[in-house]
Amino acid sequence: AEVDWDGLEEAICAVLQKEAALARADDRAMVPVAGGDSTAGGCGIEVRVREVLEEKVLPNVQADGGDVIFRGFENGVVWLSMVGACSSCPSSTITLKFMIRNLLIHEIDEVTDVRALGQDENMDARS
Repeated sequence: AEVDWDGLEEAICAVLQKEAALARADDRAMVPVAGGDSTAGGCGIEVRVREVLEEKVLPNVQADGGDVIFRGFENGVVWLSMVGACSSCPSSTITLKFMIRNLLIHEIDEVTDVRALGQDENMDARS
């Protein structure tokens, strides 16, 4: 029997996006990129964002005592929280805007911007 993968992918993505919305509503979305389930809370683009973060960003950030938490992807914008040493580092804005933003835009065509979300903010509080 032949499987309609496109239809199946859409159905799976719909379920995952619903779960991600529920997670954001009760703030379960505060899951570090590394060590988490890279398929949870998203579809192709979110998985690719997590992979780029895990492979190319986290080693550098974690070497300095910080961490990056993937909070979501919406309308081309990747939402991240900078935590640990990054939360109080004056260079975290530069890291976010120049290193992480430029890398993600270069690696993933669908990404148009990267924005910070405070550790205690939920996705609905963003501007």
